[in-house]
Amino acid sequence: MTRHRYTARTVDPHELYEKSVQDPAADVALMIRWFERRRRRVPLVLREDFAGTAWMCAEWIRSDPARRAVGVDLSAATMAWGRRRHFRPGNPDGADPRRMRWLRLDVRSARVPRADLTCAFNFSWCVFLDRPALLRYFKAAQRGLAADGLFALDIHGGPTSFTPGRDERRMGGFTYVWDQGAVDPITHRTLRRIHFEFPDGSRRRNVYRYDWRVWTLPETREALLDAGFRRVDVLWELYDKNGEGSGIFRHVEHAKNDDSWVAYLLAWK
Repeated sequence: MTRHRYTARTVDPHELYEKSVQDPAADVALMIRWFERRRRRVPLVLREDFAGTAWMCAEWIRSDPARRAVGVDLSAATMAWGRRRHFRPGNPDGADPRRMRWLRLDVRSARVPRADLTCAFNFSWCVFLDRPALLRYFKAAQRGLAADGLFALDIHGGPTSFTPGRDERRMGGFTYVWDQGAVDPITHRTLRRIHFEFPDGSRRRNVYRYDWRVWTLPETREALLDAGFRRVDVLWELYDKNGEGSGIFRHVEHAKNDDSWVAYLLAWK
């Protein structure tokens, strides 16, 4: 098989983002497992906030013929790319477009049928820069759930999340670069960027740029409870023998503040 040769001129940024950042099959499996464990029933309706290309929705729909999904995002161009990529009629590997609903709306104001599960992954919710804005979003997420629904989000932290740095990972045919700016100690506001570099020496800089706040886990958990969720579980990522994230998450009440960590928060209605 001939390896795809990416260059800065020919690259599709959405494709590289999906390859380097997302793992929706693992996310969907984790959410289903925990929902069924806690609620003793099968979840059927997913709402993906900040959905982008809605790859998560596609994986959800493919996981069960009874499942439906709603993707909420503000970018019409990104959603159009997702339709072509994951929901094109006749694509044997695609998801059924008849079970997918697209909404170009602010996640705080979307009005949709209540979901069993709502998710906001890839730290997308960090776009809210103050507590009133964050609380407004969490309250909207809570209202949009079924009576026994689950809201899932991911969070990262540790000392290195507050310091400037650059992390490079070689992928298949390109290098993913996470460029982390300094954090304002008063507001916790920061700029984070994604660049891509290619074997021919070409580069695409600032392909994705995020103006975020670094939210700590305790203040995020407290905001979820203030928004009306009854319980918030923490799923902590374990490390492999090389000290890297293993992709295995365990429910914990206490954890070691490693240099860098990732966790899921499961907020139960």
